[in-house]
Amino acid sequence: MIGELRVGYACVNTQLPSSARTLRLANVTPERLRELIGANLDALEAILRWNEANGIQVFRLTSNLIPFGSHAANELPWWEEFRPRLAVLGTLMRRAGMRISTHPGQYTVLSSTRPRVSSAAVAELSYHGRLLGAFGLDRSHRIILHVGSGAAEPAGAYERFAAAFERLPAATAERLVLENDERWPLESVLRLAERLRLPVVFDVFHHQLAPSFSSLGVRELVLRAGET
Repeated sequence: MIGELRVGYACVNTQLPSSARTLRLANVTPERLRELIGANLDALEAILRWNEANGIQVFRLTSNLIPFGSHAANELPWWEEFRPRLAVLGTLMRRAGMRISTHPGQYTVLSSTRPRVSSAAVAELSYHGRLLGAFGLDRSHRIILHVGSGAAEPAGAYERFAAAFERLPAATAERLVLENDERWPLESVLRLAERLRLPVVFDVFHHQLAPSFSSLGVRELVLRAGET
């Protein structure tokens, strides 16, 4: 809420079992996937209940909650098979007033010059969108992404990112948020975000590595990102 500070963390609760257990690609079977998905959802429930008990309202889900969620090796309609379980966890998230996000990893690069990489990024983001939707979470729960490659030739990177962005399902695209990083300073990210009408989240640590808006302090930069 405005005027309140909500505290959170990303993915790993060191007091509890991991919700990111996975397996090697060579060992993927439907049975093993079902086993791991069930275990990961059980671990997530324990984490969410711990968060609720400790007043933690901001939490980032691991990308590995559903092993190989965006890979062709995982053919399970997991969102259907685990629908009741996902609904219970979504109710818990909403009841506790949690703000849930995901943050696909460094290999999720919409701006890549390689079609195979950008296509894999579309698949990965689509998985994240489906995951948040499977919990019954509205679009205020977001997918945070970096611009990716191409900082040395931003015009081309913008075009590639925009083209790949157009391939995303609407339910995924409406959740996307851009974040500055050590290659793409806030000023450059804002240009792309304004073009695509996307919100921006400001990372102060990345800003220290790739600064911009030298006349503005951290408070002003947070407010500038907040305008999006």
